[in-house]
Amino acid sequence: MNKKNLLLSIILTILVIIFVVGLNNLKYKNSSNKYISTALVNPKYKSEISKITFNNFNLIKKANLWKVELNNNYYPADNKKINDLILNFIKVIKLYKKEYSKNKKNISQCNNSLLFYTSSENFQYKEISSIGFGLTDFTNTKIEVINLKNNEVYQTENIYTEFLNKDYTYFIRKEFFPEEITNNYNTVQEIKIENFITNKTNFYTKTTNNNDFFYKKLNQILLLRSEDLQLNLYDNLTQEKPITQVNLELGNNTSASFSVYFFNNEYYVKTQENLIFKISQWTMNRIVE
Repeated sequence: MNKKNLLLSIILTILVIIFVVGLNNLKYKNSSNKYISTALVNPKYKSEISKITFNNFNLIKKANLWKVELNNNYYPADNKKINDLILNFIKVIKLYKKEYSKNKKNISQCNNSLLFYTSSENFQYKEISSIGFGLTDFTNTKIEVINLKNNEVYQTENIYTEFLNKDYTYFIRKEFFPEEITNNYNTVQEIKIENFITNKTNFYTKTTNNNDFFYKKLNQILLLRSEDLQLNLYDNLTQEKPITQVNLELGNNTSASFSVYFFNNEYYVKTQENLIFKISQWTMNRIVE
């Protein structure tokens, strides 16, 4: 490409950008430069939110721990991710009202919606916020926010698609043991690792003396995780025999465990909450070493 054509190409690109920006501003221009400063969810409900409804799944808080609910199936949730989501929605932002905010036809442009609830002691949910999300601008930095109560449409900075574009698996906890155990690891009294291939069992027991080795192994086990969730393999693995099992004996006469399977030349972990994760050879080595 010669210099003349290159210069022409750059000029045309700039003109296209100017045209798109101008068109975007015409189509979605604010009725004025005035805005309201508010949060999409009232911050006073921060600690009381107990249910968040997405388009096709729910996040439900029970006994201070979150669960992912899909078709009446419940999975352990990643509390940090949900807390981050709540913090985003209680943040005070600038909302610019749209000229067409009462035009019902534009509600069809609502691509995602979130409903926030609090609950009473008898689990009667009370809706505190219902929000729809519509079009973004071509830079994806602005997004339409729809008040589903009155169909009013606003535009604001796009800090929400990070969560809106995720499916339910994003919020599922990816560690192999429940959070109530990892948060209270001092209750673990013994680690038992059974290898059903070699018929060998290793015990790591807490004593009244130096427990550095015990806690090193416990920490190694509790930090194991996988992002490769494979819920569709549940029926297949239930017909297989595990090759390894890791069991944690707790001080209150209870235990927690997960099992490892070798299926179709791959390693999988099945937790006691019936989550299936594909794991690497490296993770497998960390379990049995």
